[in-house]
Amino acid sequence: IATMLVGGGFGLAWLTFNAWAVGSPTRIRETAICAGGFVVAIMALLVVGALGLAEGPARYAGVAIILVKLAAAYWVTFLQQPAVEIHEYYGGRKQNGLIVLLLGTFVLKRGLAQAPDSLAWLKILVL
Repeated sequence: IATMLVGGGFGLAWLTFNAWAVGSPTRIRETAICAGGFVVAIMALLVVGALGLAEGPARYAGVAIILVKLAAAYWVTFLQQPAVEIHEYYGGRKQNGLIVLLLGTFVLKRGLAQAPDSLAWLKILVL
């Protein structure tokens, strides 16, 4: 949900934090997937920028960049699910991250909405 509400960059960082906080046995793999998703999104953005696409095709390319981040987020969520369930089964408590997500949603999106158009690439990477 973090990736959908706040954006890919913040969502992948949140999933990485969660992997280490829960003590997932695959936390190194999860961290690598999150970092890889972000790096692939940056590389895809650089390729799209180098191609100099018109506005219409560039929007579809932006969707592809978001898709990369969402795919990484879903993959990591799938890997984390057993660890979270075991954590809860043995008395661990899941903390509610809603406050952090809401702050991220409103603060980050408001700050990026006021950013100049020259930073459009940052908007695509973060959101």
